[in-house]
Amino acid sequence: MPPLVRLEPFLLHESSMVRDSVGFHFFQTWPDKEDLAPLVLEACRRYGDEPCMNLLSFGCRFPLSARGLLEALRALADIRPPFVEQWVSLAPLSLTRGRAEVLRSVLSRRAIARLDRRTCFHDAAPEELWRRLSALSRKLDLRAMAPGDLDETDDLLEALANVERPENVTAMIRDLDDCDMRWALLELAGVMGLTEVADVLVDLLACGDDVLVRASVESLARIRSENTVAAIAARYPRGSRRFRSFALSVLKAVKLDSSESLLRDLAGAETDPALRARVFDALRFHFTAGSERLLRQELENPSSWMLPEAIAKALYVFGELRGASAPPPPFEGDEIYFHLSFEERDEPAPR
Repeated sequence: MPPLVRLEPFLLHESSMVRDSVGFHFFQTWPDKEDLAPLVLEACRRYGDEPCMNLLSFGCRFPLSARGLLEALRALADIRPPFVEQWVSLAPLSLTRGRAEVLRSVLSRRAIARLDRRTCFHDAAPEELWRRLSALSRKLDLRAMAPGDLDETDDLLEALANVERPENVTAMIRDLDDCDMRWALLELAGVMGLTEVADVLVDLLACGDDVLVRASVESLARIRSENTVAAIAARYPRGSRRFRSFALSVLKAVKLDSSESLLRDLAGAETDPALRARVFDALRFHFTAGSERLLRQELENPSSWMLPEAIAKALYVFGELRGASAPPPPFEGDEIYFHLSFEERDEPAPR
């Protein structure tokens, strides 16, 4: 089902709950929409930094256009909202070249250093990029990564995505057992949007290596492919509980009609109350009439470990999207409700 309405204008809604919910929807999808960042900055101007803190953090995944970059630089020179410096340090290099003077006037040394590093990597030979990536992968294996190493890894992957042939990376991913930087390759698949390896990434959701699973979930979200949904649908009925749990995380992030349809099917088929909670948790960010109907049914007749207050807040957001205004649920803004939506219990769930 399509969303109830066009969602972008709701980034300016007066309710932080609505703004955050819509912002989180876009954050999960790794969007290519260049109109989102200016809307976040406008929300910050209207409501202030603190009420927009979550939205500003989500903006780190929103791409900047030339207009968006100029607005971000203007905001840094004026009110300096949190996270916006990071947006600029990740801006397309085609936009930042030739603006060294203005960038150095508003950015910290750390942000300038990252822009310089990204420029250096984009000018480097592929062999040098792979050598650096292999060295960082070994540090992760040895649990010796420094705080800035993950940023450097992201910058290397960005540069490699511009120079590597998709078929070469696809072949490497399909032969992961002989590779010493598996997690980085999986993340590179997401940066490059390699739909051809969606089946491999879906299979890895059942593996016992949490690093590989997290990389697979993130890359599948970035790829946003019908292949992903089809592979999950085929494997889910016979999948382990671990696989099903991470598969639901993927379906939550992949905002396609097919993923929402599969989630609605699983709301009827899944029997594990903890996993059912993950189904409803995912549905509340798809913003369709079908999702709203199932959430309302779950609130009236609970069948999962989904917290009732989280469902009530989700239904409030759905109502605001439809224009059916109602009093907001209690404690609005006092918690990041999209992170704490269901109970995690120690006892084993029924199979």
